Amino acid sequence: MRAKMVGLFFILLMAAIIGGLPAKSAAASRGGGEVVILVGTGTPRAFNSSVASGYTTGMISTQLFASPLRYDENWQPKPYLAKEWKISKDGLSVTLHLVEGATFHDGRPITSKDVAFSVMTAKKYHPFKSAFAEVERVDTPDRQTAVIRLQHPMPAILMAMSPYALPILPEHVYRDPQNLKADPNKLRPVGSGPFKFGSYEPGRSLVLERNEHFFIPKRPYLDRLVFRIEGDPDKQMIEMERQEAHLMPSVSLNGNHRKECPCDFFAILPSAIRS
Repeated sequence: MRAKMVGLFFILLMAAIIGGLPAKSAAASRGGGEVVILVGTGTPRAFNSSVASGYTTGMISTQLFASPLRYDENWQPKPYLAKEWKISKDGLSVTLHLVEGATFHDGRPITSKDVAFSVMTAKKYHPFKSAFAEVERVDTPDRQTAVIRLQHPMPAILMAMSPYALPILPEHVYRDPQNLKADPNKLRPVGSGPFKFGSYEPGRSLVLERNEHFFIPKRPYLDRLVFRIEGDPDKQMIEMERQEAHLMPSVSLNGNHRKECPCDFFAILPSAIRS
């Protein structure tokens, strides 16, 4: 459980400092540069958290895909792809009004049909699909409005609108949700978030490039994210100490390193994203 909480915390931190959550120091922040994030061994099962869980998938997915809402440090919902939202008095519907001008990485507009597709995909395939168990259907009265219909009131439904739980997928790319897990675009995603797919070397690294057409002005600050796969804890520590890497979600510390830092979370932020 502790490991899961550390992973969730790191995903939220990633969304906050890189994805563009408003911060008190935003006006003083400088843009450009890259951040190198160390992750453990193995190839991520997916880059899309609609079909796979885990903090590595979550870190990547929350940068590639936007969601209807995002959350601040007090777990209060904030606008993201949805500029406004309203829960009906009977608790049986959630109406989302989308921002205008938001596009996927291939330039196609993000519409309410994509939101409907994404919600129903999460209901069927999400590792924590119980969060969408009460969803009956999603109505799309116009291109900028999605109405999520519930079978019973669900107080936690807004939390299910967060980046890790509900990445907004392009229906025109993923097509039939029945084929989502087998879709070849799963590992070369067309997303909706602040960063877009750059390059991928299985077992070595994933590079995400700045989405220059992101719908939030002047975001993201960074030019590039590099997820480096490194399973040796000693090498991870050396890279962090030399600032060859800047973020590390968790690590099994050995020998003297354990005495120096009895923790399993590090963050060394380069000047490009410090306040």
